Amino acid sequence: GPRPAGPCAEAVRRGAIAALEREWPGDEHVGSALTSLVQNDRYVRVKQAALQALARSWPGQRDILHRIESRIPMEHSSSYLTWMLTYLSSNWKNDKHALLIMQQMEHELWQLTSGEAFARSYVNSVIVGWSRSEEAAAILERWAVSPGPQEARQIALDFLGLRWLDR
Repeated sequence: GPRPAGPCAEAVRRGAIAALEREWPGDEHVGSALTSLVQNDRYVRVKQAALQALARSWPGQRDILHRIESRIPMEHSSSYLTWMLTYLSSNWKNDKHALLIMQQMEHELWQLTSGEAFARSYVNSVIVGWSRSEEAAAILERWAVSPGPQEARQIALDFLGLRWLDR
């Protein structure tokens, strides 16, 4: 029969992801199929559902980072990319490749929005995911002296000050 279109197709896909995770958690083939969705599906919420399922039932599947990275230049949803900041900082803490992806996303997000909310989310995500990393400290130092939004500069400065005191 015909494939459902629009919101119906999105809901069906998200339901299928939930069922696959519930019935076959950790199954290599299912994990591979979900990883493929992250790179190929056109619906943002389907990609988010796949990433959440992968984080819960297939943690540490490194191929997902390559899939995310390959999609960054093609993603045009600022809300999805902002959501991705939280996903990476929560699920890939201290991972150097994930931090590199964050930096690539920073550039893409500035193309889409230069708002305070993005800046705050970006700086907070770097702190949450990579607080002990020298690479993250360099990113935060750049933000602390940037002409960007004041609140993000202040968050970066506060963190760097506390980090310096902690040494």
